[in-house]
Amino acid sequence: MRTVWKFPFALSDRPMVRIPRGGSILRVDVDHAAGDYGVMAVWAQVDTENPLEDRPLFVTGTGQELPDGDLVYLGSIMDRRTRDVFVWHVWEHPE
Repeated sequence: MRTVWKFPFALSDRPMVRIPRGGSILRVDVDHAAGDYGVMAVWAQVDTENPLEDRPLFVTGTGQELPDGDLVYLGSIMDRRTRDVFVWHVWEHPE
């Protein structure tokens, strides 16, 4: 069955999400439905019949250095979970 699923991840420079193989990431954002402060997440169109695979992400703040190699831009998040506003840029990092 094809559907859209949410995959939360912890803020780190190289988070990993487990998504059904062939899933297409549609959006990145803070999911405020997950609690008072929210949690970062990706939403992906997936086929629920496919086995899960690890998908490496890369998160950087504005002005931070990007790694060498191919990156696929997924989106930017305005993170207002603290007193300061941070902007995180999320990339898929195919290995």
